[in-house]
Amino acid sequence: MPPGDRLVMCTDGLVEMRGKDIGVGLATLFESAAHPAASMDDACDTIIRALGARGGRKDDVALLMAVEPREAAPARRLVRGRLAAWGWRS
Repeated sequence: MPPGDRLVMCTDGLVEMRGKDIGVGLATLFESAAHPAASMDDACDTIIRALGARGGRKDDVALLMAVEPREAAPARRLVRGRLAAWGWRS
């Protein structure tokens, strides 16, 4: 990834709504992720607010962002650890 880019990973529950074209959710994700933010927390909040405003969500969502490639592996370890603590296999 070039400097300044962000890696955005999410479950389909964030961008999918029953009866709606997934392209609308993906476009909203891309647009909201493109805005600069003071912190990663602010960037995630912006995305969640933009997609949450569409309403009608019946699925759980997960959103993970990384700004540097070296952050992806630690993030995966954290997610796997949390899933293991919940009794899920990763």
